[in-house]
Amino acid sequence: MASIRTDERRDGTAAYRVNFRHNGKQTCLTFGDAALANVLCNAINQLGAARALELPRIDRTPRRDTTSSLTVEQWLTTYIAA
Repeated sequence: MASIRTDERRDGTAAYRVNFRHNGKQTCLTFGDAALANVLCNAINQLGAARALELPRIDRTPRRDTTSSLTVEQWLTTYIAA
């Protein structure tokens, strides 16, 4: 069974976390849009997590930008080398 938890991000916008179990592990997917979070939550409750995650609009890739963990020096070195 899936559920939705609403949190506030640092920038003040809402984040909608769909919490559910998949392959025996508790997991969540975060959306910036409540409607999409509701679609996934309903799909998981009706179809199960494995089938629901196969839906074409569900993107499971992390939203983290890997360049944000670089120092300025590392970024500039990479930029100049390219």
